[in-house]
Amino acid sequence: RFLIERGCRVAAFEPSPKRREFLLSRDFAQNDNFIGVVDGSGDETFDVVIAAEVIEHVLDEGLESVVARLHRFLNPEGKLIITTPNNEDLELGSAYCPVSDTVFHRWQHMRSFTAESLDDLLSARGFIRLEDHRVDFSSYAALHEKYLKLEHEANYLRKLGPVYPLLAPFLPKPHIQQQAGNLRIGAQTSLIYVGRAV
Repeated sequence: RFLIERGCRVAAFEPSPKRREFLLSRDFAQNDNFIGVVDGSGDETFDVVIAAEVIEHVLDEGLESVVARLHRFLNPEGKLIITTPNNEDLELGSAYCPVSDTVFHRWQHMRSFTAESLDDLLSARGFIRLEDHRVDFSSYAALHEKYLKLEHEANYLRKLGPVYPLLAPFLPKPHIQQQAGNLRIGAQTSLIYVGRAV
């Protein structure tokens, strides 16, 4: 919906027939910019393919076919955008079920990526990395932005009084930097990979 409302022509990939039905019943499906739901059986290709918070969920036995499908969906010179947690400690997200005596990840994350390991995975399967962003999607990032703006005011300490020193240890490091197209924001808890098929 976000992309459609901003004038982008968008398709969704959904292999499940029931989920395809659900997507086609949504109000955005009537918009001229929505070009449909694909299941991977056709030969559709796209200028941009986005896999947002997906690759960490893929089972080991499906990883090769998922990456191959991403490759096949791209037009020549098309861009692949992947977002995933950055260097996630999977144990911290684990839970124990006493009924089944099983330890599992609360959000079914199967693997953790660093920028390097994600690049290694994709470059070995026909992609070249164009950009590598490490960002912070958390609510703390917005709060931190507010404090960064206040820091540029001459009297920010007076305005914050004793509050900022109390909060500072719990906030991500306040920095936004960009070097050679690679953005670094806040606690850098998420990766954004931008690449293309070769």
